[in-house]
Amino acid sequence: MEPYEKQLKETIDRYRSLALCKVHFHKLEGRLKESYTRKEQLGQLLEKEYKNIEKLQKLSLRSLFYRFLKDKDAQLEIERQEYLQAALQYKECVAAIESMEFERTVLLEKLEEEETLTKKLDDLLVQREAFLQRTHPEIRKELLSLAQDMDHKQGLKRELYEVLISGKRAEQTMTKVKRKLNEVMQWGEWVQEQHPYWLDSSAKKHPTIDEVQQLIYKLRQELELFQDELEDIFKFGNFPYASKYNGLQHFADIYIDNLLTDWVVHRKITDTLQVVHSQQSNLMRLLASLQNESKQCDRAMSYLDEKKRELLMNYIGHQ
Repeated sequence: MEPYEKQLKETIDRYRSLALCKVHFHKLEGRLKESYTRKEQLGQLLEKEYKNIEKLQKLSLRSLFYRFLKDKDAQLEIERQEYLQAALQYKECVAAIESMEFERTVLLEKLEEEETLTKKLDDLLVQREAFLQRTHPEIRKELLSLAQDMDHKQGLKRELYEVLISGKRAEQTMTKVKRKLNEVMQWGEWVQEQHPYWLDSSAKKHPTIDEVQQLIYKLRQELELFQDELEDIFKFGNFPYASKYNGLQHFADIYIDNLLTDWVVHRKITDTLQVVHSQQSNLMRLLASLQNESKQCDRAMSYLDEKKRELLMNYIGHQ
């Protein structure tokens, strides 16, 4: 191997990693913009729900009867539930924004080396081309083709490694969510629907509530990252088994919004657990397919290495 080849492979890996950072940075910018808008909307909703509670508390029973024809306590309970839902969504949005802003700062620091790294890569590629044309003019086309195939497989291998890491991370978080939800179900007997358990002061302080919330925030971001990295492997070829799992993104975008508030209602925890378990099973099947693809990639790289070696040996043998 020529002295520059090792450096070239390392530079290609760094360049591809940087390219992924750039793509992710642009996607992150879009999500931040949407989150800022959502935060403003949720803030307005939260203020509205709080004012509704204040207004209802000030009404006399006579006025309430003529306006709503309902019991004041029951109506107040409904308003409090709506306020809780708005508060949970607002808190989740703020936490997500803070996390994305931190991630954006990290990505910007990495992207600072883009110009320098690109120039280094171009210089090394020129060296490779010159070496092949100078020393192996008869077989340079074959060698270049093999080098391109190897670069392709190395890129795919790196993408598979990244997507497997992010997928396993999300799968582990799903396991934690299920465990915490099972803990919630063991708190004891729940009271009737018109007096949900979360209104009890001791339940509000229960540490599992905050733990589940934080895990849900984390799961959303991990599934979004997993979906982004899953899409990156499609540029290396057609992977039908991967294209079927866009439902994971749907789960992150739609279901988790409801999960943030539904999990505190006892009758919905069982449904929540079933959905998380189903999505976790889908994710594990996909990860198994990706692991198999990674092994096939390793075999293909070994084959290309051997083919290049044989090509050079045969060529030298004819000198």
